[in-house]
Amino acid sequence: MPLEFGGSTVALRKSNSLGKGKSLNSDGNVPISRSLGTERLYLRGAVADDAPAMNAAIIVSWTELSRWMDWAQGTQPTIQETMERIDKREAGFEDRSELNFSIFEKRAGTFIGNCSLFRFDWAVPRSEIGYWCATNKVGHGYITEAVLALTEFAWSLGLVRVDIRCDAMNLRSRAVAARAGFALEGILKNDCRTPQGALRDSCVFAQVPRNIEMSS
Repeated sequence: MPLEFGGSTVALRKSNSLGKGKSLNSDGNVPISRSLGTERLYLRGAVADDAPAMNAAIIVSWTELSRWMDWAQGTQPTIQETMERIDKREAGFEDRSELNFSIFEKRAGTFIGNCSLFRFDWAVPRSEIGYWCATNKVGHGYITEAVLALTEFAWSLGLVRVDIRCDAMNLRSRAVAARAGFALEGILKNDCRTPQGALRDSCVFAQVPRNIEMSS
């Protein structure tokens, strides 16, 4: 499956092309792509005009989202509040703390959900992938496709490990991680609490690039 970085197409690979001990973060002036493309999807940083579609998807998916997501609690967001969340995302690209991509169908341009690289440790370097899908878009393999693209993007940044962590009860999230080639390394008992306050067991999935040069 080809993957497009900011409009240029490259073949999917499982290697760290930047080599031992190097990453894009070693030079703060190196820009990080705000857009990725796959066969069916377009992943890009959201803009203000996306707020109505994004907000509508959040509202439709609220019951499911509120079960798992800390940010989906209490009163459902307004379009203005969603627009404010979008405005804050650019800072994550600038300081390399969180890279958020909204997911759209290429043909119809329909908003599908969101995926991100976050919890970076650039000293390793490693990160974590998070994602959510609009309820009416579940079951088409879109999130798995987006995670595959984001994982390959992570290797292009020089990362040597990517995690996916989720509630052990979240079977859909676990299935996405497994389909995207992430190995279940373990289940952390009583790792944290759910948005509702109950103790949570967390699944830790991980993937590393093949043929990576390990530093001594």
